[in-house]
Amino acid sequence: MKDTTRRVVILKNINSDFIEETILILKDSAESGDSRLLCEAEKIVEKYMSTCKGKNRTSRKPMYLPAICMGTVFVVVGVALILFFS
Repeated sequence: MKDTTRRVVILKNINSDFIEETILILKDSAESGDSRLLCEAEKIVEKYMSTCKGKNRTSRKPMYLPAICMGTVFVVVGVALILFFS
């Protein structure tokens, strides 16, 4: 059976309203005593948090509103043309 033991880094006290801690799974080539490991893990989490900061699903504008407006314009123009040429 293959060895299923994984080495992980657990980061706590993250500056987030939603995330309490993160668990990062280390590659087999990572040295556990390497001081750069923790710095890189913190950078990864920080980068992720900064890229996701502006991506809030509730802030998206509904896409159906422009379609309704365009449809209304086409209907009004169509009715006007029918009345004009009748």
